Amino acid sequence: MTRGARWGGGASDWVSSGVALLIACSPTAPLSNSDAPTPQESRLAFEAGTLLNAVVGQPIRIELVASDEAQAATLWLEGKYLDASLETDTVTLQAGRGEVVLRPPTEQAEFDLVARSDDGRLVRLQVSASPSGSASLTVTAKYVGRRPQPGFEVFVFPGKTCVLLTGESETQYAGRSSSNAVTLTGVPAGRPLAVVSRIRGYAQGCVDRRPLLPNTEVDVSVTVRDVPLDLRTPLNATLAIDFTADSASAWSAAQLVSITHVLDAFHPAGVASSTWLLELIDAASGANQGELRSRRMTGKWDAVTSDWITKRGGSVRNAAKSTLLAAQTGVNGPLFVRIDDASLGTAQVTIASLGQLTGTAMLRAPTRFAWTADASDTLTLKGEIVLAMPSLVAAAGDERARQSGATNIATAIATNEIECTGLAGALASADTTGLCGATCLDSLCRAAITSAWASASAPRQSQEVRLSLSAVAGAIVGDAAQPTAFNGTWVGIVSAPDGSFPQFTIGGSASGAPPK
Repeated sequence: MTRGARWGGGASDWVSSGVALLIACSPTAPLSNSDAPTPQESRLAFEAGTLLNAVVGQPIRIELVASDEAQAATLWLEGKYLDASLETDTVTLQAGRGEVVLRPPTEQAEFDLVARSDDGRLVRLQVSASPSGSASLTVTAKYVGRRPQPGFEVFVFPGKTCVLLTGESETQYAGRSSSNAVTLTGVPAGRPLAVVSRIRGYAQGCVDRRPLLPNTEVDVSVTVRDVPLDLRTPLNATLAIDFTADSASAWSAAQLVSITHVLDAFHPAGVASSTWLLELIDAASGANQGELRSRRMTGKWDAVTSDWITKRGGSVRNAAKSTLLAAQTGVNGPLFVRIDDASLGTAQVTIASLGQLTGTAMLRAPTRFAWTADASDTLTLKGEIVLAMPSLVAAAGDERARQSGATNIATAIATNEIECTGLAGALASADTTGLCGATCLDSLCRAAITSAWASASAPRQSQEVRLSLSAVAGAIVGDAAQPTAFNGTWVGIVSAPDGSFPQFTIGGSASGAPPK
């Protein structure tokens, strides 16, 4: 098949049936040359002269003029003629005239057409082939992805190849259609093309096309594939905790361990609340410490304090425990995290809250989580969250206390369980010798309880709980190939490095959306 036929038309206008063309080659030149002596009247010339400007890929007729003695001429191409070819390598001369069809190359080139007549005359024609004209190009997209197909855009880049295209490449040859085929007219002929078809910014394909012949209509097929998800867009994730009977029981047991840690640090078991409180006041008294210790003896403050607390319930530890137990539901989820700063398959994960609780001191995570997407737009998030569980349960207790009008458990105990103002008045009346009166003792009582609670609820590395989680979710893809939302599930393993409870599994639904 000839080059012209292969590229879609025009060959039959110039070449009669049954005539073979020389493709990308030419006959070997005769061994003799024009230096051989010839009769004076012999002549041979191209009617076009010595220089011919041709259009790449556009066949052209070239006439030879010879002396009457010449009966035929042999023709061949020399130089970098690329895929140029001749209709025939021998032309019959009738009455001193003959013609040959030259098919210029499909790319810009300069070369020579050489003719030698059978009477020994040789002539050379310099050919300069350059692009000219235009063609029509119909691009059909074959989408092999899984994302929506609202329509296709087509871009044609003359003089480019797919590997050389960048985001800065510009072209005036573009179109779009709601179907999978786009036709562009006026595409430059004679130049190589990079043909791109895409769906918004999330699917794309590109093929390289050899130069078009002028005035032809050419079809090109482009396979369009999904581009990888761009995970750099920040997302907020919600990991709901869907408890089963087993996981709810195990989670409650883990909380009870931490509640015990907090209570032991705040109010040790087996210590009378009156003794506990007076020791706290003594530790908080600073410059008044010597005076208070003396007055504790002379004023019999231990008895006064014991009687006071007994009348109000008898045990500060039990009061704190009741609040903490009632607050357990506050840390039953969901878990909110922010995913951002993604690169190289990882992302920064920041814990926003767990249930009713916020604060990075209670909810710590490592610097990076694994954050990836596969070809089916399935997202995977894997990593470990460190829970400062004593701090968590204490914070839940504080939130419970705030719902009752107090600032936290410490102020609720100081105001309601002990009623520091009344106790301070009773202690001052029992011994009036000191400089620290009722107001001073009231302040010391509240400060001592606040300090003890802050110390008990502070994070302790030895009491951390670890949550190793893995979330898998299908992404909804935006125009720029970014996930705009996701929905799926997650599962996590809860464990205590100190072995204070057996590890167990929790999990639930996982969803995400861009930050508002």
